[in-house]
Amino acid sequence: MPSSPFLLDDKVFPALGLLKVAASLREAGHTVDVLDLSGKADELGALNTYVSRNPGVTFGITATSPQMPAAMRILKALPPDAHVILGGPPRNPGTCRGQKRSQE
Repeated sequence: MPSSPFLLDDKVFPALGLLKVAASLREAGHTVDVLDLSGKADELGALNTYVSRNPGVTFGITATSPQMPAAMRILKALPPDAHVILGGPPRNPGTCRGQKRSQE
């Protein structure tokens, strides 16, 4: 979860949809970690630490429309071969499906 540019406190509204997905995956027997980057001064540093300790995992990123610039920074910081699921309100899956990530 990236930081929010429109909330005074990132922790006021937790991403319940993401937590619901995580709970469902756990109930199905999958191992799930939720990395909450909201309010972190060094989001990408925290992400890089996590990625280095957990290679080969699938990443889920949730973001609202105003959070998309931060979500894209996170997406670009992930390994090029990482599996990534992007969601959140509102999201049009047709705009992202099948697109390759640029490593610019």
